[in-house]
Amino acid sequence: MSESRQGKLYDHQTNSNVNLYFASYDDIDELCKVINWAYRGKPSISNPEQLYSGWVTEQHLIKGARIVPEELKKLIDDEQSSVILVAKLKTNDEEKIVGCWKINLHEPRPNMTDEEKNDRAVEFGLNAVDPDYQSRGIGTLLYNAAIVNYLLLFIFLLSFC
Repeated sequence: MSESRQGKLYDHQTNSNVNLYFASYDDIDELCKVINWAYRGKPSISNPEQLYSGWVTEQHLIKGARIVPEELKKLIDDEQSSVILVAKLKTNDEEKIVGCWKINLHEPRPNMTDEEKNDRAVEFGLNAVDPDYQSRGIGTLLYNAAIVNYLLLFIFLLSFC
C-alpha cells in the first residue's frame, strides 16, 4: 500500500505568508467553511444574518451549501485522480485555511482514438478564497501551483498509485 499525500506540505509554490498543503481529513470542517463562504457568502461580523461575498458568489443563484464534509472527504480520498491544494495563512501560533484549488485528472474515454488516448484532460475547480482574504494574491498562488505544476502534482500522485 502506498503512502498518502494527505496533509503534506506542497512546497513547490509558497510565499512568506502562505503555505500550500495537500488537503487532509483534519482540514475538512474549516475547508468546507471557506468554500461555502466563497461561493455562498460569509456572515457579517456586525450582522450575522447578512452575508457578504468576494469575487465569486452564487448566493443569488443557488441556496444551500456549496459542499458538505462528506463530499469533501470523497474528493480527498480520490487520490488517483484528484488533488486539493489548501492555502494556509501563517499566523503567530497556527496556520489558518484561507483558500483551496481542486485539480482533477480525467482518464481517456473508451471511444477515443489511440492518439487521443495518450492525452489527459485536466480540470480545475472548487477554487475558493475566504472573502476576507481575497485580492491578496492567494488565488494567484493557488492558480500558479495548479497550472504551472499540475504535471508535477500528477507525477507525484501517480507515484503513490
